[in-house]
Amino acid sequence: MFQGHKTKQCPNLKQINSNVQNSKQYKNKEKEFKQMDQLNGVYEIMVKAYPSKTINKSALTLTDVDDIYDDTFCNQFEGFLFPNPSLSTYNYMGDVVKFLKYFGQNSEMFQHQASLTEPFKWIISQFYSPEQFSVYIGTESNQFAMLSVLVDEQYLTPFASELEFIIKGNMVYIYFNKVQLKTKMCESGYYCTIDQAVQFMYQYIVQDVRQLCGL
Repeated sequence: MFQGHKTKQCPNLKQINSNVQNSKQYKNKEKEFKQMDQLNGVYEIMVKAYPSKTINKSALTLTDVDDIYDDTFCNQFEGFLFPNPSLSTYNYMGDVVKFLKYFGQNSEMFQHQASLTEPFKWIISQFYSPEQFSVYIGTESNQFAMLSVLVDEQYLTPFASELEFIIKGNMVYIYFNKVQLKTKMCESGYYCTIDQAVQFMYQYIVQDVRQLCGL
């Protein structure tokens, strides 16, 4: 079972992320999002949620949308009163989050290697472990990173999401929130051998991630 990872600073990743965020493709999509009417719904939620703050709608960024998305659903999950977004606003926020997480943070090989080296090493070690059940707990960021290379569909990661690697004999099956995934890792889509899974993962593993990150 994989629930995230413990994040570490990776100085060299900052420039890679900056290059992506300054690309023409990123800027065009960012402009498109900021021109959508649904941004008004995000603004209204922020005004209601933070009455003591002065919110400047014209200055809202996609990161602000990501933040209010997290605040909205974390508060609702924990049972606190928080403004409910309309379906249109909900879908808009989800699309922004997908864009930031999958394109902004997980579209370049360097980004994959920085995020996936350590967790993939750990998962591979568990393939050959005598333990019947292993859990790696952390943040959602590496779930996005893993999903970005495992599947074509862009999934959101709701609070307390679970990404599971189920081993049956010599076969690997992957589930996300109890739903089996069709993955790029396996030729059949839904299952592959441990050796095939390991071979797939190794393309995203570097020998020394600290050196890669400039630590």
